Amino acid sequence: MIFYKLSLIALFGLFMISMSGSGGGVVSATNTANCTNVNGDMFFNRCFMNDEIGATPSIYPTLKNKFLSLRIATVHMLHRASYPLVLGVGLYAIFRQRRPCFCNGAHIGSYYGMPSGDAMAGGILAAFLIDKAPFYPIFARISGILLMICVCFERTILGYHSVGQVMTGTTIGFFLHFYSTRVPQWVLVFDIFAQWVLSAVAILVDPDLVYASNDPNNLFVWFIWGVSFQFLVLLYLFRIGKTPFAGWKILKRSYNSMSNPDLNIQSEEDDQLLLFSIKPTSDDNESQERLAARMKMDSDIIFTVFAYVVFFAVNFLSFCFQRWNWGVKYSNSASGGTHM
Repeated sequence: MIFYKLSLIALFGLFMISMSGSGGGVVSATNTANCTNVNGDMFFNRCFMNDEIGATPSIYPTLKNKFLSLRIATVHMLHRASYPLVLGVGLYAIFRQRRPCFCNGAHIGSYYGMPSGDAMAGGILAAFLIDKAPFYPIFARISGILLMICVCFERTILGYHSVGQVMTGTTIGFFLHFYSTRVPQWVLVFDIFAQWVLSAVAILVDPDLVYASNDPNNLFVWFIWGVSFQFLVLLYLFRIGKTPFAGWKILKRSYNSMSNPDLNIQSEEDDQLLLFSIKPTSDDNESQERLAARMKMDSDIIFTVFAYVVFFAVNFLSFCFQRWNWGVKYSNSASGGTHM
């Protein structure tokens, strides 16, 4: 189903971001103590002197910067990966164009198919590869183009979508990547709320959306599924800074403007203060104790647990909506269509 495909796309995108020296929001891997790595300025290629590795507190500011930047990258990748499940199914009910194939009296896939959600997801990932070009730029951009073509071909040849539906989905996905990475990050909050209103209203008022009992192609279930991921996005956007003012300074910027490999999420002054708070003296035991306490605080375990409890609670609601047909019209005589 589309959920699993989106999960793979998100994981692949996060891997590319984390390994890329120019991926969204990834901080510079500036080497220390006059060290140089001939394999490039990537975080996992960073050089440390032996005594620096032993004195862990001295490199903690850099590690914290990496952690913060990857968290922002994760939030944005998850936001883009949610578009096909939330906005996509809302557009289904707006365009109201049927899927092209019927077999043995049942439609192939869900009731509507315009635009293709899988093609939209493929367009989003392809746009990332073309825009950010991680690793080898030419290879990444060619891969992005081939990805779009292959997804469109797969959805069409299996009978789930028409050529027009996959082309529309790819185009929308391509646009959404550039839109969501160029606007100030606070705009994404209103973006998500607008998706919720648009999609929920469009799906629930459509008179033709009548489902079979426990229908796996229930569009409202797909919508709730996507909303659960967007709850995570919202919670982490609000948690970008430890204080509202610090978070607002980041949210005023676009994600793309934070993609410079020389970016530090924290200022140099913040790095120095953080280092001093961990290692104010030459007492290594005290420094290690301070480091452990600081790592516990910065890991934000309580908030992380809370965020995932909310995520799983909303995700469980999608199961309830499907299992007991909550909030939708259903009929025992309705044709559920084939599984995606």
